[in-house]
Amino acid sequence: MRGKCFGYKQVNPCPNCNSPRVLEDCDDDAYVYPGVLHPAVPPSCKFTGWENQGVSWWVGYKGYNSFKSTIMPGNCPVCNCELVKVVEKRTMRDKYSRTLNYTVEVLKCKNSIEIPAQVENLQGCKRCREHYGM
Repeated sequence: MRGKCFGYKQVNPCPNCNSPRVLEDCDDDAYVYPGVLHPAVPPSCKFTGWENQGVSWWVGYKGYNSFKSTIMPGNCPVCNCELVKVVEKRTMRDKYSRTLNYTVEVLKCKNSIEIPAQVENLQGCKRCREHYGM
């Protein structure tokens, strides 16, 4: 699990310059640095999307990714929001444990895509940064 980040948490501001700080929880270490945490925004729509019906697994296998989309953009049938094209990477595994990676075009509602947590880095001072770990 080396190099894996498990999450972020907004912690107390710096006692020296009063700059907001973020704790980043990594493998066996924890890093505190100046920044503002913008939390993840969960999806508000349950529409999972329409797959491109013109693409099969062998098309991705042979490398022919220049295809015409058979799905048409429009509005979401659930919340009437705009639909956007999203390219998803998928993996297929057969009974002999061989794997095949391929891509699929999916139409998804803008409200059904989760926005991940983001950290806005700030300048801060030298005493803002801390490291806890092994």
